[in-house]
Amino acid sequence: MRTSLNEIQLIERHILAQVSAEESHSFSLRLACDKVLRLNFIMQQRVYLLLRQYHRRRLKEQAEVVHRRLLKDPAHQRFQKSISNLFNTFQ
Repeated sequence: MRTSLNEIQLIERHILAQVSAEESHSFSLRLACDKVLRLNFIMQQRVYLLLRQYHRRRLKEQAEVVHRRLLKDPAHQRFQKSISNLFNTFQ
C-alpha cells in the first residue's frame, strides 16, 4: 500500500514539474523500463487532464451565470449603463 502511495506521489511531482533535472532523468529511465509505472503515469496524466477540463468548464459556467445576472437582468440596468459608458469613453 505504501509503495503505491509513494509511486502516486512520485508521478504527481513529475506531472506538476516539481522535480530536479536529475530526478526527472532517473524517472524517465524508470518509465522506459517499467511497463506498469508507464501505464500508471499515463493514467494519472489523463486524470489530471480530465480534472483541469472539468474545472475550466465549471468556471466558464459560473462566469456565464454572472454575465447573465449582471449584463442581462433588468434589475441591474444601472450597472449595465455604467459598463456601457465606461467602454464608450475608450472609443
